[in-house]
Amino acid sequence: MDPNVLYTINSGTWGQQHDLNITNTYGTSNKIANKNVPNSTIQDVQVSADGVWPSPAYSIALNAGLEDAYKDVVPPTSLGMQDYVLPASTFLSSGASSVPVRSTGDSTKTLWLAPSGTTSFAAGPTMTRTGGTATTISVPSSAGDYHLYVVDAQGNASAPSKSIVRRQQPWSYVDDKDPQLTYNTSWSNANDANDYNGSESYTSRAGDYVQYAFTGTGVRYISMKQPNMGKVDVYVDGSLVQSGIDAYAPSVTKQVPLFEKSGLAAGPHTIKVVCTGTKNTSASNTICALDAFATNPFPAANTSYKILNKNSGMAADVSGASTTDGASILQWNDSGAVNQHWQVSAAADGSFKIISQNSGKPMDVYGASTADGASVVQWTDNNGANQHWTFVTTGNGYYKIKNVNSGKVLAVSGSSTTAGAQLVQTTDNGADSQLWQIFQVS
Repeated sequence: MDPNVLYTINSGTWGQQHDLNITNTYGTSNKIANKNVPNSTIQDVQVSADGVWPSPAYSIALNAGLEDAYKDVVPPTSLGMQDYVLPASTFLSSGASSVPVRSTGDSTKTLWLAPSGTTSFAAGPTMTRTGGTATTISVPSSAGDYHLYVVDAQGNASAPSKSIVRRQQPWSYVDDKDPQLTYNTSWSNANDANDYNGSESYTSRAGDYVQYAFTGTGVRYISMKQPNMGKVDVYVDGSLVQSGIDAYAPSVTKQVPLFEKSGLAAGPHTIKVVCTGTKNTSASNTICALDAFATNPFPAANTSYKILNKNSGMAADVSGASTTDGASILQWNDSGAVNQHWQVSAAADGSFKIISQNSGKPMDVYGASTADGASVVQWTDNNGANQHWTFVTTGNGYYKIKNVNSGKVLAVSGSSTTAGAQLVQTTDNGADSQLWQIFQVS
């Protein structure tokens, strides 16, 4: 499914739109015309707005479509082998080290997971390989987004797959007793050595909730499965993203991630878990519990990001992969090159330095200018205010990146959509050329 496609489940009470069972549905948006349909069970669409799917959704894509024996009836110009092998984007599940793929059926070929733009393949922390007839492939150990390549016996590589496999950075845990969490009334606490940090909070009343505000790119709700557990709804940033999560199981398992959302734009978010007061018919109660939340924090140590402009879709790039002072910072087609990778480091004043992974030098307004149109370059770190930036969220995953010295924002000169256009600072006017998305790459 193209992640840019929006769609709806059109249900209703007229015609033959009844006696429906619509469950375990995944999509890039949650649009259902009417859930109050006679004799029907209709669950909300489980949303992955960025089209990077949890393993149950990816499994649906993997096992759909043409059987292996008939894959060659589709011309390679319509479906490259790399896109047949990896049919959808997915993120690595908790505790997993590999993802399933489709076999090419050709033992002379090799499958690689590697960053976008890779032309030379060598196994390591950012690249893994397996045989052409394999049905699983290990995911590189470094956090980041990886494309699949099919390489033939002569070393010729396919184009990168349209889909990606994402390994997220390590999780940061927040215990159920942490004062950052907001509970409404009626929650109780219990201690159990098998819980994270030895405790859990629980309720059985419909409408009770716990909420956590965090800054990061991903979040998990960690609870447990056991015979007395009911169902919960989960909201992210105020929107229902998964309803009726069932924690019932005939036996007890602790520290279970019941919900996970990856690929959030770097920045502030909230997760809210609401007890529904409902349960599986086999459950003995409607208990809802929190053991912990876990997040992928932003900015994270030893983590690189790419910075994409909303107007052009292009990446912030150090011109010519230069390592010299004064090298221009431009926009360029997103190639995955290291001169498009940036590390975000906290400064003492609460702002951030945006440091090129390639050169080790921070993003700098040339000459400490406060004028509109001043060029943005890289320069040796001197801790100047013109090298300090703040991230101002605008919603929908976008940021304004504001210079501390001038108070002006990072923009593409002239709102250009051409590769090579200079990045500058300008007065904030809300233009798309002043808006940026930030994605973890390693």
